[in-house]
Amino acid sequence: MVELIDRGTRVELATYALADTPADLRNALATNNTTSIIQLARFVSSVLEQAAVSSDAVVFSLSSTQIFSTTIELPVIPDKELSAAIFFKAQELIPTELEEMVVTATRPGETLHNVPLAISSKKCQVVLSEAKGVAGNQIRVKENSTTQFLINAIPADTINWYTQLANALNLELVAVEAPVFSIMRIHPVVGPGSVIFANIDKAETDLYIVDRQTTYISRTIDLASTVNAPNILVAEINRIANKHVEKGGRQPARIFLLGPGAMSADFKKTISSAFTIPVNVSNPFAGLSYPRGVEQSLTQKGPLFTVAVGLAASQLNKL
Repeated sequence: MVELIDRGTRVELATYALADTPADLRNALATNNTTSIIQLARFVSSVLEQAAVSSDAVVFSLSSTQIFSTTIELPVIPDKELSAAIFFKAQELIPTELEEMVVTATRPGETLHNVPLAISSKKCQVVLSEAKGVAGNQIRVKENSTTQFLINAIPADTINWYTQLANALNLELVAVEAPVFSIMRIHPVVGPGSVIFANIDKAETDLYIVDRQTTYISRTIDLASTVNAPNILVAEINRIANKHVEKGGRQPARIFLLGPGAMSADFKKTISSAFTIPVNVSNPFAGLSYPRGVEQSLTQKGPLFTVAVGLAASQLNKL
């Protein structure tokens, strides 16, 4: 959890906190059990209370396993026709019934997109990202050309689950979003080349390749049962990089590591030795102001907070 304050000339880190979810609540999301939701809400409330933070709204970052992501290419057509075209294309690519899904489509250059919570019914809807969500190097689409969209399909039941959790917390649920958008707010993809983000955890290690502020590949792998996890990750990074270049994408220019695994020297050493491009450990607190004496702690814990800082920044920009 982080709390950011806009001081006009600077953004200040007011509060940061990290708490381990109790073991008996870690599987709460796998059920729609009201008791589990209430217990989880009580735990979150206790963390807020201990950190002396209050809020009236919440934005949730979805687990990667709750989202099916892919990219599609469409000709340039009017916005009023896009939803139908995206739905038709998504039916071909998404291996599940779309009637129970919310499908979001993010245009090139947009990183502020999230799913508005007015979209929570079990009837499939296509949500187009808002034009104001433009950051970094936006791709200007020429007439008669094609453009690519990042497609996320989210089960409506998942959104309803988060709605119930927000209600139990007595907070207004503003939106839910894929974690890659938070990451890209902290590390915008500018300049030549694409960027690979590796959010390293045990059961859910997420890999993204982003080119010109557009996510082209999103992949989740399980490193929990592998004894040679760093080398497995190197192989997966190579695989998605080659796939991206084969499709006409730009060569990767750098790699960012985040999540718990980024704090392991083995991952940084193995990945750095395998590639000639820079490998950086994410530090989302860089550029923020904060009290003296906490810099070492923030640098060490930084990889764990990238998504949280990105979520906070998105809301700060809307004030």
